[in-house]
Amino acid sequence: MTQSIFFSSTSDKFFFFCFSFSFNASYHQPDMIFPILPVISSPEDKQSIDEFSLVGQVLFPIESVSPKKHFIHQFPHDLDIFVNAIDNATTDQIVELLNVGIKQVFVNEKQYHDAIEAGLPSSRFVVAVDVPSTELLTSEASFVTSKPFSESDLKKYNANENRVIYIESNFTQDGAIELAKNYVPVIPSTKLTVKREEENKISISAVFVSTLTTDRPDGVVHYINHNPFTFLYSFGYSIFVPRDSIIAAIEEKSWGLPIT
Repeated sequence: MTQSIFFSSTSDKFFFFCFSFSFNASYHQPDMIFPILPVISSPEDKQSIDEFSLVGQVLFPIESVSPKKHFIHQFPHDLDIFVNAIDNATTDQIVELLNVGIKQVFVNEKQYHDAIEAGLPSSRFVVAVDVPSTELLTSEASFVTSKPFSESDLKKYNANENRVIYIESNFTQDGAIELAKNYVPVIPSTKLTVKREEENKISISAVFVSTLTTDRPDGVVHYINHNPFTFLYSFGYSIFVPRDSIIAAIEEKSWGLPIT
């Protein structure tokens, strides 16, 4: 049981109330994650965290992280925290990170093997690879690479689009848009903007809407709207939203709730 609703307003913004949204549109990444992972220099950089928390995920360098008991509680509850520990953490340190609620840890292959031997689940790791081993391909680990794979290799490595593959590079706006079709670009927050466009910066809204496709001739995107506070959660509303509304909502921080 669904109902079609069209948003409209003079400012062309979203009206969110207490709703969360999930896309019923073609999207190129598993689990409907936002197709950018912002790198923030430190958990102390509250301004950047606040600005980019709408993405739903951030990456900190391990040097900036003190894995104390309530570390994760300083962040919005719907913000996934990643830590880059490549070459810079022992297995014991990785265990400490995971125990305080870090979603995934970026590691090299040796760190990964040591962690798996210690009994840690492969799904908690993003492994830096050039050519992933057979062991990695049969695991639940995500990958991070510094250059795109060939089309045939990408099909083998992304597990039928069920594995997230991150990519690090010196991105341009156009480059990030192109790579976001198949990867999640890892980009320093200093090079990002929530604005529709800003000189020498990459617009996260431009990257995001580029990954959405629709078969509607007017180009609007189809949502399923769930209200978690009423019986409507069981059914959902079908909502059509123009791309410009998505861009405006991100720019004006009326995005409200994460994409699920």
